[in-house]
Amino acid sequence: LQNVGTHFSLSPPFADEEAEALRDEVTHCAENEQQRQDLNPCSHILRVQTCSSSACPPLSRSCPTNGENKEETPGFPQAAGQEKGQVHVGQVCSPRAVVCLPGVRAVPGGLLDLKSMIEKVTGKSALTNYGFYGCYCGWGGRGTPKDGTDWCCWVHDRCYGRLEEKGCHIRTQSYKYRFAQGLVTCEYGPLCQMQLCTCDRKLVYCLKRNLRSYNPHYQYFPNILCS
Repeated sequence: LQNVGTHFSLSPPFADEEAEALRDEVTHCAENEQQRQDLNPCSHILRVQTCSSSACPPLSRSCPTNGENKEETPGFPQAAGQEKGQVHVGQVCSPRAVVCLPGVRAVPGGLLDLKSMIEKVTGKSALTNYGFYGCYCGWGGRGTPKDGTDWCCWVHDRCYGRLEEKGCHIRTQSYKYRFAQGLVTCEYGPLCQMQLCTCDRKLVYCLKRNLRSYNPHYQYFPNILCS
């Protein structure tokens, strides 16, 4: 099966009935995605590459900025050079984000790893506690970090930036790590994977060190106030 947008070709052993059912399923999913973009101001989200009728995500409401309309979904510290407030809680919405569907690992693997690592080490939600914190936690960033937690995210941005300069695909690269007794161990693998894991490990340790100074005032901090 080759799937390019809504155009695809089928090869044996698919029967005619199976081909028709699959064609209807893909068409349904494409229509659902078009409806979502018509209703969603975050029209820049990327297309999913694999979809089934049961996996088609629900229509989203709007792309919240600066803490508005938040729901529970993965959220992650940003990469350098992106504007904050672009994360869509509900379907992850950013200039470089990928829609996450049930049963389809479409969200960049490294970001899922980072979400998991943040929550295991800090005990806090990656999205609600850090997805929009200060001037640098979340997509993008500018100005001067507001406190220790925000400085953690600032340093993390620079770490990601150095990896991008080396040609590492930080948003799609997944990695493996082990967590035991409060310690994160990055498992052996390709250099970019290990360096990405190291960047994330430094971030989560930094966030943990600054838990006492975590300030709810900065939890959903407006980017326009960052200078």
